[in-house]
Amino acid sequence: MGFGGKPELLVLTRKPGERVLIGPSIRMEFVGVDAEHQARLGFSSTQHLKLVSPDISLDCDMPSGSPDEPVKHEVALAVDQKVKVNDVIEVTVVAVKGEQVRIGLEAPDEIYIFREEVHAEILQESIQVAQKESELTGDELPRPPFGLAQGGEPAEPPRDIEDEPPAD
Repeated sequence: MGFGGKPELLVLTRKPGERVLIGPSIRMEFVGVDAEHQARLGFSSTQHLKLVSPDISLDCDMPSGSPDEPVKHEVALAVDQKVKVNDVIEVTVVAVKGEQVRIGLEAPDEIYIFREEVHAEILQESIQVAQKESELTGDELPRPPFGLAQGGEPAEPPRDIEDEPPAD
């Protein structure tokens, strides 16, 4: 938390196609720079998504698309323009230089923000540690985090017991 209780601004540089994970369900991708020199940001979520900017007001209660690839909603922002995400996260275009953008993110402390490539490394390391512990103790390997299979590949979402077909 910053001075006076205001969240600190996290500034990240992104190239086209690079993503940022915001909390457990929001993915923001830098799509590229358009002809008007605006940064095009794509937002997708596996849960509720609300976007408010000068050009858009979007409130999606249900995600569209599949859980692995929800539909991406794009927003074009000029330097110093902002988009509010789910009423608590503020994304600002700080600078556009060539094909790169500097994005400022402000969120409450309880909402984590990761560059997608760093998040993938953390998950992979967690799986490797769990595998080593399992080998040492002989315990069954715990289920990998949602969205990642044993080998680091995308996984199917967990199913409830009620979803299983009845045994014959």
